[in-house]
Amino acid sequence: MDELTEEDKKTVACSRKIERFLSQTFFVAEDEQGDLGIMPGHTALLTKLLSGPVRVVKQNGEEEIFYVSGGFLEVQPNSVTPFCHK
Repeated sequence: MDELTEEDKKTVACSRKIERFLSQTFFVAEDEQGDLGIMPGHTALLTKLLSGPVRVVKQNGEEEIFYVSGGFLEVQPNSVTPFCHK
């Protein structure tokens, strides 16, 4: 990762943080159409993320919220891959 720019490092860090939540119960972000809720088995899609909060509801019911300044989100039935800035 040493050869990445600071902006690219932030993008990778954000992506890794969200990928850690793949086993979680529920993931909410805002795209161009409004709030997008993602659960395991969600239909595949690619969407543009808006700036704002991303909420993860963990299996134990705890929530974690962090903020992104836009980007894209790829959803597959068993994975979520964000391309965003935190």
